[in-house]
Amino acid sequence: MTAKNEIRDKIVYELTYLGYDISLVGTRYLIEIIYIIVTKKLLDEISLKNDIYPILAIKYNKNINNIKCSINYATEAMYNRSDICKLKKYFNFIENIKPHPKLVIYAVLNKISR
Repeated sequence: MTAKNEIRDKIVYELTYLGYDISLVGTRYLIEIIYIIVTKKLLDEISLKNDIYPILAIKYNKNINNIKCSINYATEAMYNRSDICKLKKYFNFIENIKPHPKLVIYAVLNKISR
């Protein structure tokens, strides 16, 4: 297995663990975003809208708003079908809070970089 495949497998594992549906395009965009951040070493504070979404927009011939909406939809679907206790533990939340995509991205990055 190549290092690229290993990174993708780790990302997919974490998102699946959280309850993301891999068949949703927004989940595939999240996988791609996390992969780009890891491989390009963009681990410092990034702007999804300015730094990452344009890359996906060009690659998939979509506009930035479509990408953002797809990711938000996948995140909403994940939240609605997930075990709240699992999410609270994963994100170290005390209360039931719906994680936003950027938080998911950083949490997954934290998990796979260990």
